[in-house]
Amino acid sequence: MPINIVKLFLTYQCLGLMILISARFNINCDNDPQVYPPWLIPQSCYNQPFHDMYIFGDSYSDNGQPLKSQRYYEEHYFPDRYSNGPMCVEYLVKMMGSNLYNFAYSGATVDNFITYRNTLDIHQQLETFKKGGGPVKYSDTTLYGFWIGTNDVEEIFKTQSKTLYQMPTASPSSSVKHILVMGLLPIDHMPIISTMITRESDRGPVTDLVARFNRGLEGLVMRFNYHHKDAQVYFYNTDWYSDQFFHGDNPLFTDVEQPCFSKKKLCPDENRHLWWDDYHPTTATSFLIAKDLYQSLFSE
Repeated sequence: MPINIVKLFLTYQCLGLMILISARFNINCDNDPQVYPPWLIPQSCYNQPFHDMYIFGDSYSDNGQPLKSQRYYEEHYFPDRYSNGPMCVEYLVKMMGSNLYNFAYSGATVDNFITYRNTLDIHQQLETFKKGGGPVKYSDTTLYGFWIGTNDVEEIFKTQSKTLYQMPTASPSSSVKHILVMGLLPIDHMPIISTMITRESDRGPVTDLVARFNRGLEGLVMRFNYHHKDAQVYFYNTDWYSDQFFHGDNPLFTDVEQPCFSKKKLCPDENRHLWWDDYHPTTATSFLIAKDLYQSLFSE
């Protein structure tokens, strides 16, 4: 077995989405202090069926602290977040005109008993919610989102399939009617992975791992919907959408492999890069994913 493959799998067990972040903020649609990039056109509040969204997950959703002025972008000051601007879920709620209640923790896994991280896993995030973390909203107009798995993808279908299936059923209350489950990004192209690949054939096992994760997750969502007619779980295959960036001519990004922020240095065209650092997408990437996700949720 090529040593790179072993190294890649070991990397999954110590992914760099592990630095703890204790800050995250909710977004009140009527009074949002955050300044957004010019490409976002926010919708009027409560313009779509979902007036409120609760998000559970890892550093792809943990939004740190609000970016309160244009100077934050000019000075590249992004407090307690791993990107150069808003996260995907922040864009999504602005497109929906919704409130956001954020329970995501950087470094989170599905289950700390299986893949340990020194932060709250999905179950603990849900317990935090149940203990009064956010107001209870009408179920018909509330969307509960889960974006998790990057930190524990290697073990996911060896030991965690049951845990993942229980994730929707462990949601905040039995009256939950709308749940969004997001698949993995193409982390086989994550810069930290790409730096360890000397031959393109070495990427294949990781690509297959991501594909199997997302196929399995989609299957679990279909199974849940079949057995729970009173609720609707939406699956969004993040990998299927963003994988197109790595094939053929790409007018959106000038670089899809190298991180913009590396060794404490910034690239000159940060939002033409797909990756912000070795593990996380740029805010431009997050916007494109949110836009496609929005269209998949609300297209007729």
